[in-house]
Amino acid sequence: MKVLIISQNFDVTTDLVIKWLIRFNIKFLRLNLGDVVTVKRMEIRNEGFDFVIDKNGVEINSNEILSVWYRKGNIFFENVFESVLQTTSWNKEDESYIIQIKKFLKGEMSTLTEFFYDLVENRYRSIGKRSNSRNNKLIHLMHANNCGFFIPDTFIETSKKRVTKYLNSNHVTKAIRDGIFLQNDGGYVRYVMYTQLLENISSLTLSEDFFPSLIQPKINKKYELRVFYLKGKIFSMAIFSQDSTKTKVDFRRYDHQNPNRCVPYKLKHDDEIKIRNFMTLSNLNTGSLDFIVSSCGKLYFLEVNPVGQFGMVSYPCNYFIEREIAKELSLIY
Repeated sequence: MKVLIISQNFDVTTDLVIKWLIRFNIKFLRLNLGDVVTVKRMEIRNEGFDFVIDKNGVEINSNEILSVWYRKGNIFFENVFESVLQTTSWNKEDESYIIQIKKFLKGEMSTLTEFFYDLVENRYRSIGKRSNSRNNKLIHLMHANNCGFFIPDTFIETSKKRVTKYLNSNHVTKAIRDGIFLQNDGGYVRYVMYTQLLENISSLTLSEDFFPSLIQPKINKKYELRVFYLKGKIFSMAIFSQDSTKTKVDFRRYDHQNPNRCVPYKLKHDDEIKIRNFMTLSNLNTGSLDFIVSSCGKLYFLEVNPVGQFGMVSYPCNYFIEREIAKELSLIY
């Protein structure tokens, strides 16, 4: 039996979990973004559902899978469009048909991919899901509020007339979803969308109408919390980011000369219950959650990243989260 891991080839966290799988003598197959994966066979029968896929000559049968960890990325089954089209003689005037046929075949392969993911997410013991790996801050804010958390008032604005009132007050703007990856000759470059104080933005630079932008009041904080959730288990860390002018607004602007103090943190029992209820409502069995504890002691939910990093919590707090994930995948209790 094998653990199936879907990740990216540069994800160090995956490497560390795999070291624990090796320690536990558990076999695994890792599929990375960009790997060539071929469909060999898929079956939907009254007796059950099965598939066989191939990665570079190594076959994996659905009956051989012990558990699944969706870490990051996406797999795409081999592009067979050209080989299919080469079996037929085409004239130049048939180019429009070729385009339409390619679109059709792409849809066929997309259906196979969806079936594959649905099967691995629902048939096996799994950590994470591709189907809900996107961080929708707006939906998650509503879920958190429904579960009893305080949340920052959140506004999506599109006009200079309306946004001007926030510029000279204590408000911030941030990305509605995630950062962006742009491709250049050297590969992919990540551009992080940091939280930014609106007081640093001049109304003179704004158009009358602009792309929808997220605005929230700035919360004066005692400290921040990063919480990693794994199937009911909660690992919490306090980040004293308010002590540095560089990280005061966004701790991701790391101060490498004077790093933030990070310590293990014990949440109140009621807050742990709220987190479990929130993750259930959001259909998530893992994720990294961000909170702020305000200067008056209120706990504010900010967001959850279903595929967020957890090494930053694991190491400073000696939680050995990588081992815990490997144990879950190995069915070791």
